[in-house]
Amino acid sequence: VMMLLITLGWSAMVGVATSFLILCGNVRMSRVTRNAEKDNLAQSDIRIQLLRQTIDAMRVVKYFSWEESCLEKISSCRILECKKILRFRQVQQGGINLGRVSPVLSCLLTVLTFAVILGKDMAPADIFASLLIFQSMRLPLMTIAVNLPMIQNMLLSLKRVDQFLQGEDFLTRNVLADSDVHHAVLKAQECSPAARWKPSDIGSEHGHFALRDIDMSVSQGQLVAILGPVGSGKTTLLSALV
Repeated sequence: VMMLLITLGWSAMVGVATSFLILCGNVRMSRVTRNAEKDNLAQSDIRIQLLRQTIDAMRVVKYFSWEESCLEKISSCRILECKKILRFRQVQQGGINLGRVSPVLSCLLTVLTFAVILGKDMAPADIFASLLIFQSMRLPLMTIAVNLPMIQNMLLSLKRVDQFLQGEDFLTRNVLADSDVHHAVLKAQECSPAARWKPSDIGSEHGHFALRDIDMSVSQGQLVAILGPVGSGKTTLLSALV
């Protein structure tokens, strides 16, 4: 800055002010980039959670031929995620391009102010000296424009990791008093699901798929094992209870 002031006088302050304003714009763009990345990561979490649920229940999905509906749901989540990724990349690249044009725009406004507004004659020595100074400012300004979004994304990632590590390991559970230990906390009597599937609907050759005449009572602290052959409804029963 001092070299510009010595070479071009007070007209160099126009270029310095322009660089400062563009730098403030880069800071603002980096915050917008952080918000866009935050939305992108939130949508990615939804898609990953949906994929995890589908994989965990893959037997049920294959049994009832829910592949197309699950694929449609996952694809819609992926489309929304891609839109947020596109917005993030557009904002990020806009901030980088803004930093790249900063030296050129600053030099142009400085020269116009010196030669046109102030009406001074520019000697070749002043022209080449000012161009060399602005050219030396190009790499630092571009580096700032590139690194600001990266720093914001790093802080966002660290915040997500900290929230994960500081989160509770288990959900809060209501524990019964000692006097209520022997009271039943789970009871199902003569319970049967309303929906049943015929062999023609699911392609099975082992009769109707249904849970019938469920009568059970589980007390707190009691360990219960559900046994049965493959396809007898153990997982379906647990899923219905949960």
